[in-house]
Amino acid sequence: MKRASVNATTLADAMDVSDTAVGKWIETGKIARDRIVGICKVLGCSSDELLGIAEIADEPRSEPVKLFTKERRADDHVVALQLAFESLLKVVLQRTRGSAAEFLAESEENARAYRFSDTQGFLGRAAGIAIEVRDIEAAEAQAPQPADPVKRTKRGK
Repeated sequence: MKRASVNATTLADAMDVSDTAVGKWIETGKIARDRIVGICKVLGCSSDELLGIAEIADEPRSEPVKLFTKERRADDHVVALQLAFESLLKVVLQRTRGSAAEFLAESEENARAYRFSDTQGFLGRAAGIAIEVRDIEAAEAQAPQPADPVKRTKRGK
């Protein structure tokens, strides 16, 4: 709002909302999707600039971006858990030969039973890991095994 020389009251009037509503938008960073285009018109910025996705080129940020809101922290925790689970899954599947194929079969069966897509979201990522491990095992099984070294004996004189 500083860039566009618009104060909260002016924005509230232009958007036909209360000053309190604008204050909440500023405080929490939560803006209803149907309001974004109108706010951008009033402020003279793009939606990416408004949402902090793109930097505003002609003015350095005077205030830090709120990256660590409660909602963002919760999302970060979910992502961290997913990464940890994926790493653990890969290690377990790699250490137990044949388990990747079993895991895939069982996860596909469970996905059908609960009407989930086994190719999307977290289940899809887990299936991708299992497929990767299964394919590595299959390639190793088909790879030619090195021949035993020929034992050479010294012939006596």
